[in-house]
Amino acid sequence: MREDTRTLRIHRFLPCNTVNGPGKRFVLWLQGCIGVPQPNGATRNCPGCWNSHTWDPGKGTSSTLDSIVEMINGSLLKNSIQGVTFSGGEPFQQARALSFLARKIRESLNLSLLIFTGYTYEFLMSSKAPSGSADLLKWTDALVAGPYLLSQKSNRSNLLGSANQEIVILSNGISREELLGTQQYSAALDLSGHVTHTGFPEFLTNEQVWKKVSELLKK
Repeated sequence: MREDTRTLRIHRFLPCNTVNGPGKRFVLWLQGCIGVPQPNGATRNCPGCWNSHTWDPGKGTSSTLDSIVEMINGSLLKNSIQGVTFSGGEPFQQARALSFLARKIRESLNLSLLIFTGYTYEFLMSSKAPSGSADLLKWTDALVAGPYLLSQKSNRSNLLGSANQEIVILSNGISREELLGTQQYSAALDLSGHVTHTGFPEFLTNEQVWKKVSELLKK
C-alpha cells in the first residue's frame, strides 16, 4: 500500500508556546510511537515517558499538510512566532510526510524547525532509520535526540529529560545557546477550560506549578 504523504496523524498543537524551543513557537505533537532502540538493543517505548498518551498510532486525528501549514501561517501573522517544533509521539515515524511540511516551514514561511525524537542522531543517519528520515533532517535546524531513560532522569537542561539525550545543531537557524536558554515550564488554557502543561513540571515543586496555573487563570 502506498504511504500517504499528504496527511499526518497528530495528537494536538499549540499555536504559540515558549517552552518547546527558543522564542515563540508553533508546537505540533505527532500521534504514534511504536518504540525506539534502547541502550540494551531492544526496541520499545520509553518507560516513564511524559507523553505516553501519544503512543497509540490509532488515536489522534488525521490532518492534511495544507491545513497544518495554514494554521502555522495564521500563528505567524497573529503571534509573530519564530519557529516550529515537532514532538510526539515519534515524529520520525511519520518522516516522509513531515519532510514535505518541514520544507514549507523553512522555505515558504522562513521559520526555524526543532524536532524532539527518541532516536539517536547516529541511528537517524544510518540505513536503519525510518523511511524519509534523511529528507526530514535536511530541513531541520536542530534535534533534541535520544530515548528517555528514567534511570538517568536529569534537569541539567530545560530541554533534556535524561542525561543520555543530546542537542544536535544541524544549521545556523538555531544556536545551542538559544536552546539552553529555553524556559522550563508553561501552562496554556484553551477555550474549553482545559489546561495544557508543557515542559518539565516534574522538576518544579507543586507550589511552583500551582502558582503558574493560578497566574494563567487570572488572565
